[in-house]
Amino acid sequence: MPNNTLGSTALYMMHLMSCALRGERAMPLPEGCSWERLLALAQSNSVAATCAFAVGDAAGEDAARWQAEADRNLFRMINFQVEREAIFSDMREAGLSWLPLKGLVIAPLYPHPEMRWMCDNDILFGFVEPADDGGCVARDEQRAALEMRHIMESRGFKPDHFGQGNHDAYHKLPFFNFEMHRGLANESLAWWRYYERPWSRARRVSPNDNAYEFSCEDAYLFHVAHMFKHFSAAGCGVRGLADEWVLLSAWGESLNWEYIEAELSKLGMADFENGIRRIAKRVIGDDACGALLRGEDGFLNDDDCAFVAYMLGSGTYGTLQNAVENKIRENEQAGAGNARARYLMQRAFPPAAQLAQGYPVLKKHAWLLPAVYAYRLTIKPFLRRERLSGELRAVAKHHTKDER
Repeated sequence: MPNNTLGSTALYMMHLMSCALRGERAMPLPEGCSWERLLALAQSNSVAATCAFAVGDAAGEDAARWQAEADRNLFRMINFQVEREAIFSDMREAGLSWLPLKGLVIAPLYPHPEMRWMCDNDILFGFVEPADDGGCVARDEQRAALEMRHIMESRGFKPDHFGQGNHDAYHKLPFFNFEMHRGLANESLAWWRYYERPWSRARRVSPNDNAYEFSCEDAYLFHVAHMFKHFSAAGCGVRGLADEWVLLSAWGESLNWEYIEAELSKLGMADFENGIRRIAKRVIGDDACGALLRGEDGFLNDDDCAFVAYMLGSGTYGTLQNAVENKIRENEQAGAGNARARYLMQRAFPPAAQLAQGYPVLKKHAWLLPAVYAYRLTIKPFLRRERLSGELRAVAKHHTKDER
């Protein structure tokens, strides 16, 4: 094994994921592994339903628990589909257009759609019309958001953080979670202007309907951008590698890579995309982790193993420790003096434009900025004590360059 960053449990779970996606039989459970630890790791990365297709009867008494992951995901998927089509019908009547994002695009490309776990459904929406440059543009964003809210509330959904960030979340029992996107990136991201006009790359699925889609190239670019956002902020799990391999398997040979490479350069994500593409092909396509378990050359160097280990340890949506570490290191690279002190100042007094994403009132009433800062410093800490304590512990754990 190249180094100790990947233990037998991590290697075998990645081997299961590879076998499931490629339709091959997995090797027996290696020594030092347990089905219980494997399931916990797979669940934390949202790939238990994927791995279940390679487990089969090999897990003995634990096989039923793995099968339940796939069955539960299939049940969720069917219910989400019924609810989603009803929402689309209401949107059509209201004149709203929609464009499915993320898992809604990727899941149908898996060998079995229920392999791909989705916590929510992400959908771009708006009153869309042709633009002068030949593309599309959304008008009256606020009116569209209010109409969307009316539709969702009429179906029993409750809004969460309405008007904040670039999407509105809606929840309904028993498990429905829809993220209705007004945009594709918020202004806190360095590359947000690339998606400032999210409908400019959209195209109608059929001439007489309100359903839109991205080209395969632009859908792939958004997959990379979304993964990059999570990876560079707080980390992301290995489901992203599964998605990458699935997209490459379905579209790779037909994609216009000249266009993709040019757009990745604009986004500043060319090196990141090259890395995840290479590692996805090795880990999943070549089953490098299975080769390492068999004592063969898995074509993974130390950096590759560290990359995969970081993802496995991040869980599906990243960790607070990663978020703090990455931001402080960013300050160090920028030569920001005491990087930890700089981080604490940034958290206490974020830029007004960034703060407006969480407090939309500032977009119309900028004079309230001092009051928002005062609220964040005096009241909000008591509302989120556990989060604040965890963040301060993460800051304290960080080792500066001189301490490493």
